[in-house]
Amino acid sequence: MKSPKDMKIIQIDITNACPHTCSNCTRFCGHHEKTFFMDFADFKQAVDSLEDYEGIVGVIGGEPTLHPEFEKFCDYIREKRLTEKVLAIREPVEDMQTYILNHMWHKNAKAGLWSSLVNSYYKNFEAINDTFKTQLLNDHNNTCMHQALLMPRKELGIGDEEWLKKRDACWIQNTWSATITPKGAFFCEVAGSLDMLFHGPGGWKVEPGWWKREPKDFEDQLHWCEMCSGCLDVPQRISNDKRDDVTPGIYKKLKSINSPKVKRDLCIVHDPKDYDKTKYHTFTGDNDYMELGGNQRHSKENRNLHPKSFVITSWNQLSDTIKTTPKDWILISDNLELCKEAENYFKNVVINPGCLYIYEDVVAIHVKAHALRGKLEHLGTTGENLWGYYPIEKIVEIKRDMRNKIHPAAAAIAEDSKVAVYGAGLRGTEFVSWFLGQERQKQLVVWVDKNYAQKGYPIQEPKSLISATYDILVVVVESKKVFEEICTDLKKLGVNEKTIVWVPNVYEKIECGK
Repeated sequence: MKSPKDMKIIQIDITNACPHTCSNCTRFCGHHEKTFFMDFADFKQAVDSLEDYEGIVGVIGGEPTLHPEFEKFCDYIREKRLTEKVLAIREPVEDMQTYILNHMWHKNAKAGLWSSLVNSYYKNFEAINDTFKTQLLNDHNNTCMHQALLMPRKELGIGDEEWLKKRDACWIQNTWSATITPKGAFFCEVAGSLDMLFHGPGGWKVEPGWWKREPKDFEDQLHWCEMCSGCLDVPQRISNDKRDDVTPGIYKKLKSINSPKVKRDLCIVHDPKDYDKTKYHTFTGDNDYMELGGNQRHSKENRNLHPKSFVITSWNQLSDTIKTTPKDWILISDNLELCKEAENYFKNVVINPGCLYIYEDVVAIHVKAHALRGKLEHLGTTGENLWGYYPIEKIVEIKRDMRNKIHPAAAAIAEDSKVAVYGAGLRGTEFVSWFLGQERQKQLVVWVDKNYAQKGYPIQEPKSLISATYDILVVVVESKKVFEEICTDLKKLGVNEKTIVWVPNVYEKIECGK
């Protein structure tokens, strides 16, 4: 067995609510007569108790995004656990399965999410991808296998000597997680789930250092292992089969707690006399169950994360459009034909509702973006203040012919140099969003514009360049005349003209004075 302090992950179980009734679920979803939602005070206490824990603190269910206070939970764990911004899913994602496999596991992350990618994930999309660098996602529309968990060793006739060896080598306890439930802390996540299901005495007090316990300290919770078959050679079943494999004794216990699954005849009761351990092999690794299903985590049929609807409008009709209370995305441009083209693109990719997207002359915004809360009705007919509402890392340019090109100015900037940017119009915003999209945000020292007061934070006045330390100043304006005027003003401020680079558009760069 393993001490929680040596585990890669410690979970916080915030709900047993789930739209699925998977077979042999580790949280026994479908068996609970009542749904629980962890109180915020309990969640806060759980996160605080893990302050010195170096691994990943996971948020799990059930389906955790169904929790009515899920966003509040995200805000708190982000505040307590994260030391740098999470910039997950900013660029459009065409293949979510590939994205998950390539980008969603970071062993050094401090917070993680376990989700089945239902509609409530979309509802909380921005908060999730601002918080969880690591996300273990599985829509369960696949052939992954779940091992029977409710076939206790005594009913199967497994003796003490064999049992102790198997128990101490259990793949769940050794490769997965300890957990915190509303009833306390547990050395194993399945033990915590069994305690919730069968109305047990609860776990350890959730306090700083509880997770430093060693296996010798688990004695008061090991009785749950006697009910669990996670370490045994028992049947496995496709997760979306919905039925659980159980023994007669466990079936009686499930009936006694009024299990909805029992009432729906979703339990297969195995006669212990027929048990032959040579027919089965327990899992041993943390991802065995997924690999048996090809490690498919997001099916092409799953459209839960795609945009739900679009409203197309021009800039001068924007105010009137907002009054109609659109529910999802707004596409804004005076080129309505291009809006239709953008809609056809956006509806087939996964995009972040918290971002502002620029598709040539089309601007795409989501009505529930955090940046627009309380501000949507004040956008006016020009949208000039729109850029200032969004943090720079959430303004994403996806111009079609630039999708796979390297920005020439950015390509010329060494990755160890410090960069200042002048210009917060459309082109300046495009440049900064592209630059940040390449995960080079640490290089950006300051972003300035003459109209900084109208643009708003994080754009500053040009005088900020005096106190800033940078190697290169990128001026992003289309007009050479405007560029020369800016150069004149910058020289008056004492800016070294040799540091200035002009980016008139995305295709060329001209140095100051040439």
